[in-house]
Amino acid sequence: MNLLVVPNIIVEYEETYRIEAPLWVHENLIIISITPARIMIVDETEEEQVCYNTDTSIPIIIDKPVEKANGESHKFPVRFINRNNYILSHRYSILVRQYVQSREAYAFYETLKRFSEVKNLLEQEQPGFFQGNVFSLTKNNEKVLGYFEVASVDIKRIFFNYEDYFPNEQVPPFIVNCDDYFTPKYIASESHDAVPPVSPLINALLEGMEYYGIAESFYDAEGDAAPFVLVRPECGNCNNLGSNIVPDFWIE
Repeated sequence: MNLLVVPNIIVEYEETYRIEAPLWVHENLIIISITPARIMIVDETEEEQVCYNTDTSIPIIIDKPVEKANGESHKFPVRFINRNNYILSHRYSILVRQYVQSREAYAFYETLKRFSEVKNLLEQEQPGFFQGNVFSLTKNNEKVLGYFEVASVDIKRIFFNYEDYFPNEQVPPFIVNCDDYFTPKYIASESHDAVPPVSPLINALLEGMEYYGIAESFYDAEGDAAPFVLVRPECGNCNNLGSNIVPDFWIE
C-alpha cells in the first residue's frame, strides 16, 4: 500500500439564502406628519416580501496535513447547519473554494493565526519576528511580514431546498416570533390635552414596526382610536434581514 502525503488545504465558503417575510402585505402605512399625527395607507412600491442574505466563513478553515492511502481524496465537513435553522427554510446556496497550499505556507499562516488569537493577559504569547518569503528590495535589514504563494483553487456552488432533504415536513421556525400583533392607539388617552398629543401609532412606525392590516375594532374600551394592526419589523419586511436585490448567480 502506497502512502501519499496530501498538500495542506484551505477551505472557505460563502453561503446565500432566500428569506421570505411571513407577514408581508402589499400595502404600507406611511407617516404624513408627526405634528399633527397623520398617516396614510399606500400600495407597496418596493420588494419587501422576498430577500437574500450572504454570509462568509470566519475564520478560514485550515485542514491539517494527513496521510492518504492510494491518493484517495480527503473528505471533511465544511459547514454544519442544524435542520431547525431558518436559513434553510426556502432555498439555500453555498459556494466553496478549496485552495491547495504548500507546507511552508501552511506553517507561516498557522503561526500567524496562533499569535493573533486573543487570550487573557497572563497567557498571551509575545512572539518575536517570524520570517516569510517576502523581502525588501531596497533595504536588506527591513523586516517584512508576509508570504507569497501560488495555489491551485477548486470552486463549486450548490443549491438546495429544505424539502429536498426533509420532504413533507414543516420548514424551520422563523428567526423571530411573528405570533404577536400590535394595535397602538392613534392618540394616547393620557395625552389628549397635551400639545402636541402623543401618538403611540406614530412612535411605533418610527421604531420600524410594519403595517399588517385594519383592526377589527377601531376603538378600545376607553374610546381611543386604535385602527391599525402592526407586526415586528422582520415579520413584515424582509429588508430587515437581507437585501431585496436578487444575486446575479441565483437560480430557482
